[in-house]
Amino acid sequence: LAYNKTVEFDTVPLERWNSAVSEDAKKRSMGRYDFYVVMSTWIPTFAEQESIADLTAYLQEFESSYWEDILPQIRDNVATYNNKIYALPADGDVILMMYNDRILKEHGLAPPDSWQEW
Repeated sequence: LAYNKTVEFDTVPLERWNSAVSEDAKKRSMGRYDFYVVMSTWIPTFAEQESIADLTAYLQEFESSYWEDILPQIRDNVATYNNKIYALPADGDVILMMYNDRILKEHGLAPPDSWQEW
């Protein structure tokens, strides 16, 4: 199977990107774009507006290990909203806290318990 397609990328500032996607979602129109990349934090809003499709049934029928191969934290906390799948993650960021226990002890400091303490 061969594809002969040209893909044009439009790079825009975040402010314009967010407003363009949001306006098109409200109009139920793709506007000038054929495909959108959205921030994971936008998924609940778009899901509530029914501006994005529930992909749950599709992925249950999809004969691939794609969904199981996604890091569970990304799968459950980014791509899923209200127990429905709304996104197919292309990547995922994992943020973690690390500290050197020896250095903290040398300075009489306790390890942080939360992001706010960092």
